[in-house]
Amino acid sequence: KIEVAGTQPPLARYCVLPDRARTPRRPSSNKMGLWHVCTCVLLAVLIGVVIAANRGERTDAFRVIEAFSRPVSIYKDSNNSPFKCLSATRTRFDPQAKEATYIWHLKDDHGKVKQNVSFDVEKGKEIDQVTFYVDDDRTHRFTAYCNYTDYQNCIVVIVPYSGHNHCMMWLQRRVAHNVPQNCLDKYEEKCGVKIPTFDSDICKDD
Repeated sequence: KIEVAGTQPPLARYCVLPDRARTPRRPSSNKMGLWHVCTCVLLAVLIGVVIAANRGERTDAFRVIEAFSRPVSIYKDSNNSPFKCLSATRTRFDPQAKEATYIWHLKDDHGKVKQNVSFDVEKGKEIDQVTFYVDDDRTHRFTAYCNYTDYQNCIVVIVPYSGHNHCMMWLQRRVAHNVPQNCLDKYEEKCGVKIPTFDSDICKDD
């Protein structure tokens, strides 16, 4: 048995080539050396795959837009803006041009719409980003970051609005009364503070 002295990375322990001086009678040393090299390459590939899997895939922002046509806001991380019963409606979507329009429905404390705000959305610099303009004001461009989605129930996103960056969770309406655990876990991981924006007693469908 070959002992490896000193402290070495885990991969290095498996990648020690045969030492002829210590194993003079071992036959086919070239084949054994090739076997060790192949094993090292295979281990390196497997470790790379594991690391990539742990990092996870980046969110596809326009796939999110395609999946969420009428989401509702559930949580945000600050009290900087009154988002009680905030909901959104996608009014335009062009997957080829990577463009879309959402209307935010800002409501009062009784769940009544008090203001509609338009967001014209375009492709961002990265796959998990979009740029947008508020109420047709092309002099101010903003960037939103899609930090997580399962493409079915929820989105965790950072949206700059009214002078603040809001870390928010949006849900499909069908799960607004029963938030999936994976969505809660990811929101807490990405945003931390959890301030409810949805109240089932006063937040009604638009």
